[in-house]
Amino acid sequence: MKARPLIFLQLVTSAMLLSGCLINSTGQTTAGEDAFSAAIETAVVAALPTQATPVSALPTLTPAPTDTPVPQTYEGVVAAETLNLRGGPSMLHNIISQYKKGDVVQLLARAPGNEWVKVLGKDNKIGWMYITHLTVTQAMEKLPIFVINESLVIKGQVVDASGNGLPGIQVEVTRMGGAQRVRVTGISMADGTFYAYAPIEYQGTWLAAIIGVDCKSPIVDANCRYAGAFYPTEGVNLTLPAIEDIVITYK
Repeated sequence: MKARPLIFLQLVTSAMLLSGCLINSTGQTTAGEDAFSAAIETAVVAALPTQATPVSALPTLTPAPTDTPVPQTYEGVVAAETLNLRGGPSMLHNIISQYKKGDVVQLLARAPGNEWVKVLGKDNKIGWMYITHLTVTQAMEKLPIFVINESLVIKGQVVDASGNGLPGIQVEVTRMGGAQRVRVTGISMADGTFYAYAPIEYQGTWLAAIIGVDCKSPIVDANCRYAGAFYPTEGVNLTLPAIEDIVITYK
């Protein structure tokens, strides 16, 4: 920046020499005045800094679109004439709403045991429905499992004499005592495990016993009969909320 005045003076001196312009003692310019003025203007313009050439802005890069995962939704169609939407996964839980045959609900999750599903109804209410009364085309295993915390959970297993799980065994769990006798049920899965649920206010003594066997169970014959017995024969007593799983053995 400090070199510009020197360059300017050099340009002015050169212009004066080339133009032959001299100032006489009377203060008047000689005939080379016009040439001198022109030379000065040229020198000044040449000494000015050259304006920087604008640089074109870099184009904005638009990221390539990526595939956004679309949440998988499952639907069920009410198969019963009337189906209740309940506040929990049992027949003892309160009724939130009712649906008619042909109504479509969105399946959100399943309770352990695969007998109850959490659904969103057409009236935007969320609750539980018994899967037997729904027509579902998707596999239940694809639904996420909803951990039941707001209800009493009864969990157990039905096994043979060797300890192998037996599927298709229906277990009834009945509340003992109280003004009203109530019960809930569960059906054993492939590994013999079954689940049943009750409202949280139904704490106390219950009795679990076998009340039915599916004709597809491995313990029945072609006539859907079985020859053994389930032990203990009087059933299993338990107190809810239960701490340990119960075991019923077929011999």
